[in-house]
Amino acid sequence: MTELEEDKMVVEYNEPELKKKLLKIYTRFIEDPSDSKNLGRIKELDGKYSSLTVANDYISSQPIPEYIENAVGFLYNIWTGIFEESEEEMISKAKKILEELRKSD
Repeated sequence: MTELEEDKMVVEYNEPELKKKLLKIYTRFIEDPSDSKNLGRIKELDGKYSSLTVANDYISSQPIPEYIENAVGFLYNIWTGIFEESEEEMISKAKKILEELRKSD
């Protein structure tokens, strides 16, 4: 494995920074679920941080807070739309996640 490939496998996790990004994209998604620019950001964050959702499965100390795990885990559902949820259902779930993110302050 090359050094570049190894770099792609490692995600630098900065909770306050990630939380700020998640708050922004979830707020924007709720305001306009069809915003292609925001959907692109969602896809980008999902690609970068989706591996965080399994960290707690392997590390007994549970380093990733549940609200971050839930928020990152739902990104894939948003940008792919493959789970046959209505727009209203997606927005409802996004609102719950946004509420969790805000409560964590």
